[in-house]
Amino acid sequence: MNIPIQIDTVSIARATNAAHYEYLATVMRRVEEIPIENDLWRKAVDEFRRAFTDEDKAFKKYSASLKTAPLRDADAERDRLYASLRDAVKAFAKFPIAEMSQAAEPLLRIIKNYRINTAEKPKTL
Repeated sequence: MNIPIQIDTVSIARATNAAHYEYLATVMRRVEEIPIENDLWRKAVDEFRRAFTDEDKAFKKYSASLKTAPLRDADAERDRLYASLRDAVKAFAKFPIAEMSQAAEPLLRIIKNYRINTAEKPKTL
């Protein structure tokens, strides 16, 4: 069967939106319900099924990777780095040299307005 565009690989980056996956699952269910006895149709359905199965495996692998230890470690490091940045900006905002403290004030306002959700809530600035 000659299909103009073939899927060689499944992009994990596209798996971030489950709507695409759900759409394909719905199409797969409906296509399999169509009772057409034609070799060309069966071949197309088989190719679609293989592509869907590959995407299903990739989606499950991607979903499982969200719970991995390296990701948790990276999140913890990000939180530590954010806390260090926040503390440094707070220190510069209290610096006795006016030019340094004035330079830190806009950053301090941004940090106050941009509260990230972490396991430990940021202290009041």
